This record gives sequence, C-alpha cells and structure tokens, in this order.
Amino acid sequence: MEKEMVKNYLKLKKSNALYSYFYYLDIWDRMGDRIFASHGLNVKITDDYGLGEEDTQYQLAEVRVRKKDEEELIKAFSDFSNKMLLTGHTDYDEYSEGIIKFFEEDMKLGK
Repeated sequence: MEKEMVKNYLKLKKSNALYSYFYYLDIWDRMGDRIFASHGLNVKITDDYGLGEEDTQYQLAEVRVRKKDEEELIKAFSDFSNKMLLTGHTDYDEYSEGIIKFFEEDMKLGK
C-alpha cells in the first residue's frame, strides 16, 4: 500500500504568463534547494517566513517556477517527507499539513 502524499505546499493565486508561485514548508538550511536541483528544476525563492515559533526548525518559503515546470515541482514536493524523516525531522508531515491547512483557510477567507 502506497503512502498518501503529505500536503506540504500550496499553489498561490498570483501568477503571470510565465510563472506560478507556491508556498511550501522547508527547514532553515533549505533542503528544498537540493531536492529541486535533483529534479532539474530552476526555481527562485521569492520570500521566506519564520513561523513565529522560536523552537521550530521550519520556515514557510515562497517559490517561483516556470509554468511548464509546475508538474515536476509537485513531484519534487513529494520527496520532502522522506528526506525530512531521514534527516531527523520526524514531525515534518504533521507540522506541514497543519501549516498548509491554516494558510488554505486564510486564502478562502480572503486574508
């Protein structure tokens, strides 16, 4: 039985003709950079946010990717769960689902 993918990203409503934007949960030393490179992706981190919790090792990052690479980016997001677990971030799945759900609700409310 295959494990269901953890929801660790959120596609943002803003976009333009060339790019799409996403939020995703990463660690402060940017594991995402290595994961994206392993997928041959050229992404740009446009912003990152501390989560207001001093003891957290996570940050919310905003990334810009060419629209043609969106599908590969989503595949790359699916690698995060295993990579985080292998590096000792055992609460990543639970934490990321909570944060992404929070931001999804905010977007629905138009905040």
